[in-house]
Amino acid sequence: MSAPVRFRHLVLEDVEPPPTARELAAIEERLGATLPASYCAFLEQGNGASLAFYVCPSRSPDGTSPRVGPARFHSTRLYGGWGTLLFELEQARTNVFQLPPRILPIAEGWSAPVFLDLTPEGAGRVVVFRRGLPGWTGLPTDSAWLDVAPSFEAYLNALELDREELAHEVANSPTTSAHVAAWETHLDLLAPDWRDDERLRGALEAARGRVGG
Repeated sequence: MSAPVRFRHLVLEDVEPPPTARELAAIEERLGATLPASYCAFLEQGNGASLAFYVCPSRSPDGTSPRVGPARFHSTRLYGGWGTLLFELEQARTNVFQLPPRILPIAEGWSAPVFLDLTPEGAGRVVVFRRGLPGWTGLPTDSAWLDVAPSFEAYLNALELDREELAHEVANSPTTSAHVAAWETHLDLLAPDWRDDERLRGALEAARGRVGG
């Protein structure tokens, strides 16, 4: 597992080696479109990266703006399974999505896969498919396609740290004092100003008090 790396304002984790020219050519051939320069630049630094706790607004058909985010970007590896671009593309073309050419699934989100739409109509926009969830979750029960950004570049710029979700994880996930210490180090990377953020500071104090660290 690779060390976290910073790409612009984002912290990327579990990053794989950069794509090869052969991998990119194979993906473009199967996709039927040229990958945007901004997406290729991201792959150089964030191939297969995890982006926990980052979200951005979307536009829902009902007029609301639910926040959605990528949990993990798909990798360019040619001979992988789930989580690799070519495999995910084939799955999306044959399963419920029935994707037409020039639409690429680029990331798996929390119940919301992320797609890059390179059709003439889509013109490089980023969309997500929000899966409907059971009513007891308190989240939307209807599935829907949501517009997220007009381009991949705009998508990256719109991603921001979900401090509420991060605070919840910090407060509740540690089970040992060593785990609390690891979270403190990780917060220094994810949110360098966390000591000035009452939610994050309080979450770490709560975790420390709970485990006795």
